[in-house]
Amino acid sequence: MNEIMYDEAFSASRDRPASSFYFEELKYSTRNEYPDVYVKNGGTFTQVSSQKLPSLRQVGFSVVKVSLDQNALEAPSFVRNANQLIYITQGGGRIQVTSGDGESVFDEDVEEGTVLVIPKFFPSLKLAGENGLEYVCLLSSHSPSIAYLAGRNSVYYGVPMRVLEAAFNVDEGELRELGRDEEVIFPRSSSAGLRRRGEREEEPYERRRRQEEEQRRGCRQGEREGRSHRGRDDDLEGQNEDQASERRHREQERQRRHEEEEDASQRRRREQERQRRHEKEEERRHRGRDDDLEDQNENQGYERRGQEHERQRHEEEERQRHRGRDDDLGGQNENQASERRRREQEDERT
Repeated sequence: MNEIMYDEAFSASRDRPASSFYFEELKYSTRNEYPDVYVKNGGTFTQVSSQKLPSLRQVGFSVVKVSLDQNALEAPSFVRNANQLIYITQGGGRIQVTSGDGESVFDEDVEEGTVLVIPKFFPSLKLAGENGLEYVCLLSSHSPSIAYLAGRNSVYYGVPMRVLEAAFNVDEGELRELGRDEEVIFPRSSSAGLRRRGEREEEPYERRRRQEEEQRRGCRQGEREGRSHRGRDDDLEGQNEDQASERRHREQERQRRHEEEEDASQRRRREQERQRRHEKEEERRHRGRDDDLEDQNENQGYERRGQEHERQRHEEEERQRHRGRDDDLGGQNENQASERRRREQEDERT
C-alpha cells in the first residue's frame, strides 16, 4: 500500500469557536503547512475552505491545490454544490470531463496557462503527463462537497466488491488493480493499470465497431442489388425523370442568365443615358459661360466707349472755356483801348 500522510495540523483550527465576524483572518498560506493528502510517487492535495479560513464563508468561495507527479492520476470526482474554475499553473497532462448523463464533453490535453470551467455534478478526471501536473481550482462554495468515484473515498467504497464487479461487469480482482484502496491520488503504478484496462477494452469496442460497419456496408450492398433487380424500367423511368429535371434545370438556368443579361443591358442603357444628359448639361454650362464672357466683354467695350466720349466731351468743354476766357480778355482789352482813345479825343478837344 502506498504511503499516505494526512494533515493533522488543522485540528485546532477546526475546533476554534465560531465568530460572527469572519474577516479577522484574510490570509492563509499553504507553503509552511502539510497538505491534506500526500501520496508517495503520486502527489499532494490541499483544500482551503471556510474551516481553515473563516472569511471564505462571507465571500462564498474555496480553493483546492493539487500537485500530481509524473503519470499520476487524480481519482475521478464531481462537486455537488459548486462550480469549478481550474487554472494549470505548472506542467501538463490530460483532463476528461463528462456530463451528468455520462456523455463526454471534454477530453483534451492541457498545459500551463490553461483555464477550464467544470459545472457542478460534472465528473472529471485529471492525468499528469511526463512533467507532472499542478493546478489550482477555485470553487463557488465556502464548503464544497466533493464526491469521488474511485479510491478509498469513493461513494462506492462501502459497496461489496463482488457487487461492484457484477454491476460494472469486470473480472474478479480488477477493482483492486484500479486503485480501490488508493486515497484521492493514484501513483503511476495504479494509473498504469487503469490505462492498461482501457487498452484492453478498446479491442472489443473496435471489434464491435468494425462488425457494425460491415453490417451497414452489407445492408447498403443489398439495397443496391435489390434496386438493380427491381427492373430496368424503374431505372429507365428514373433516368428519364432525371433527364427531364436536368432539362428543366438548364432551361431555368438559361432563363436566369437571359434575365441577368437583360438587366445588365438595361443598366448599361440607363448609364449611357445618364452620361449623355451629363455631357449635354456640361455643354450648356460651357455655352452659358461663353455667352456670359461675351456679354461681359461687350459691356466692358460699351463702358470704355462711354468713358472715352465723356473724356472727349470734358476736353471740349475745357477748350470752350479757355476760348471764352480768351474772348473775354480780348473784348476787355478792346474796350480799354476804346476807352483810352475816347479820353484822348476828349483831351484833344479841351
